Amino acid sequence: SLSNNLGWTLTERGDFQGALESFQIALLAREEQGDARSIQIAKYAVGHALRKLGKVSQALELQETLQREIEASGHFDGYVLEEIAECMHLLGDERAARYFSRAHAQLIQDTWLCENEPARLARILDLSDSASA
Repeated sequence: SLSNNLGWTLTERGDFQGALESFQIALLAREEQGDARSIQIAKYAVGHALRKLGKVSQALELQETLQREIEASGHFDGYVLEEIAECMHLLGDERAARYFSRAHAQLIQDTWLCENEPARLARILDLSDSASA
């Protein structure tokens, strides 16, 4: 938990390399613990840092693999969908709008996000294919 929290603090400060290193340490720890959901969250954070470092293709590959894993377990994760959409958007992939729509449909249900990051949700909606419908 400490490495994960440090990673997000470093992300907020713009130290994406430091964040990546912290998230990678957190991922190793989560893998040792063996809790599948905690491992997924740690992988998401690594992918987020990779995107912030400009390693967009690598981040997209990680997030898409993670999405397939999550969906195979019968769940969905709006944050992972958002990361996929952000990567696709940066790469000029026309599928980005569809992923932004899927992310928005999930994230609009997150009370904390709605209360604390309404501009983020508005941006996701603006970039979605729902915005052009």
